[in-house]
Amino acid sequence: MPSLQESKLAFIGGGNMASAIIGGLVSKGVNKQNICVSEPWDVNREKIAALGVRTTTSNVEAGGDADLIIIAVKPQVTKGVCEELGNAWSPRETLPVVVSIAAGITLDSLKGWLKTSDGRTAHTVRVMPNTPALVGEGASGVFASADVTSAEKELVNAMLGSVSKASEWVDREELLDVVTGLSGSGPAYFFAMVEHLVASATALGLPEEQAKRLATQTCLGAGKMLVESSDSPTQLRKNVTSPNGTTHAALQTFEALNFKEITDKAGDDNSAASFEKTLSTLSTKITQDTTRLDQQRWESWGVKEYAAVAGGPVLIFGVRKTSSKIFDYRISRIQRRLDDYHKQREETIEKLKVATKYNSTQQLLEKYGGESPKPSPNPKGQDTEKRKPTQQPQFVARTGLPPPPTANIRRPPSAPKTPNNPPSPSPLLELGPQTPQQPASIPPPFPPQPATEQSNFAPNAFPQNGEYIEQAHWYDRLLDVLLGEDETQPRNRMVMICSQCRLVNGQAPPGIKTPEELGRWRCGSCGAWNGVESEATKILSSLRQDAVPAAGASEPMSSEDADAPSSEGMEEGVMVSSEEEQVASGSSEAEGQTEGESSPEPLRRSTRNR
Repeated sequence: MPSLQESKLAFIGGGNMASAIIGGLVSKGVNKQNICVSEPWDVNREKIAALGVRTTTSNVEAGGDADLIIIAVKPQVTKGVCEELGNAWSPRETLPVVVSIAAGITLDSLKGWLKTSDGRTAHTVRVMPNTPALVGEGASGVFASADVTSAEKELVNAMLGSVSKASEWVDREELLDVVTGLSGSGPAYFFAMVEHLVASATALGLPEEQAKRLATQTCLGAGKMLVESSDSPTQLRKNVTSPNGTTHAALQTFEALNFKEITDKAGDDNSAASFEKTLSTLSTKITQDTTRLDQQRWESWGVKEYAAVAGGPVLIFGVRKTSSKIFDYRISRIQRRLDDYHKQREETIEKLKVATKYNSTQQLLEKYGGESPKPSPNPKGQDTEKRKPTQQPQFVARTGLPPPPTANIRRPPSAPKTPNNPPSPSPLLELGPQTPQQPASIPPPFPPQPATEQSNFAPNAFPQNGEYIEQAHWYDRLLDVLLGEDETQPRNRMVMICSQCRLVNGQAPPGIKTPEELGRWRCGSCGAWNGVESEATKILSSLRQDAVPAAGASEPMSSEDADAPSSEGMEEGVMVSSEEEQVASGSSEAEGQTEGESSPEPLRRSTRNR
């Protein structure tokens, strides 16, 4: 095996890590003409060409006759690169040594992809470098296949020595995952530590640049002490820590925050990053096999199938039978592998739950965090049945219900328009001799109507007319703002609803805005009094009551005057003055007298027809 100075080196890929290794090799005195780099991007290729090495865009040209090949491409394109190189090495007697720095690609996969046409494969080495290799201070984990010789390992060590201060060969390939969490991700841990140290010092008043220089040199000095000192890291920590000092207090804070457990999870194979890598690999394989499965399942026939169809019915049956078996076998094989990948993914997720204590945390949250109310499961169709309103007969009684938009009692045409009881003569209006009153059966104002089942809340009390309902336009609102709203519109008038039977007695006259302006009114159905009497109406009523005795003493009231309706009165559902209320109350008092009683002087009783 030739030495590093005499060997031909080929780099497949010219990224940051490859550029760092090439720069280290050039600085070590390796012949630039023995280094060839294959890079498809012009920017990276020009950057590498500035180092004095040869560049190309062909992988076969770069690695066709090389002794040591470094594959520094992304994992998703590694397979294609390896297969291309393997096919190009078939005429060679001695195969080169292949070093892969692609993360997540195992040696078995690499050796399978690098096979030549005659079944030979190259000696393969996996290397896990870290980013400090960009400045010549890298640390790498290395694992080689069993067929790699000692001379080939020395060649790999010489190549890595140009950028790494430490190159550790591990016994098992699985340990490279541990190296990834330690040296691969380790620089990020120190960067985060320096970041937080600088932020804390800046918050306490130290300038940011000074804090950064102090924190950086602290990490650099601590690392140099670890390299040059023979003491263990534990002893070095104890040397710095003074009892009951600030460093001791800070370390106790780290312990209280489970610093050890955090670092264990970060570097352990059960860390979230490791699970993410495994799940990502499984997802890639599942996607590839799913695509292949779809292609195999929907693959169309070719020339042979069509020729067999033209050969005859027997040949058609045989070809179809054979093709079906072949495709079923291929589909079942891919399906089994796909099921296995799904199973591996589920097992990996379960390991992730165990490693991150997901189940125990969920149980604690359910036990002590409180449970949100869960909807009780309803049988199918129950929710639909609840939404359907039950068709029940509607009763006339409306106590406690909101007022309906229309009345629910239809007025009979033959009902007399009289109050519950005929007005009796008031003592103040009895001017003539009293005649004995004959008892009479007075029918109720309106007989109760039977309840009817209707689809709506309440039927209309009056027949609907076919009037045209004018739709509102944009200029109507403008006219309302300029001229005021139309008081005759139904939406601007008060609705007169009886407080006893909840009957709608129409609307108040236009212009009335308050119940005081409306005054008192009597329901046309039950005869109950409603409304509020204003103070002005009360004063006028009292004045009229005071004037009634004087008028009765000076001039008797004729029956025509008594029969004349008051100007303040209103027919059923319309306002009635308080004077009529007193007349009604007087008639009630007169009914309490016996038939044999008579007035001390002849009085003339006036009746009022309503």
